[in-house]
Amino acid sequence: MSAIAFIACFLVFLVAYLTRNVLFYGVVINLLALTVVALDKFKSTYQLFRIRETDFYVIFLFGGWVGGIAGMLLLRHKTRKVSFLASAAVASVVSILVSARVLGWT
Repeated sequence: MSAIAFIACFLVFLVAYLTRNVLFYGVVINLLALTVVALDKFKSTYQLFRIRETDFYVIFLFGGWVGGIAGMLLLRHKTRKVSFLASAAVASVVSILVSARVLGWT
């Protein structure tokens, strides 16, 4: 799934870059993150094959950290796992720093 998550994030990024629409990118990538968290919550409830944590990190690095964290809090999913929360926080901070640099906010 990591390759699929990367390709999905990259395609959303590419469309947003080509259309020069940052708002579109932010909305779609965060909806993707929220959907992935909800899907993993569903899979964990029914003891199905789970989504790897690296997929979450890839989506967080591409800017989907707002939707991912919102999904985690709303669905109460992966909130007890301290190692995941720390890694998600690092991925979110890196995403913010890279976005700020790319957008010229530094």
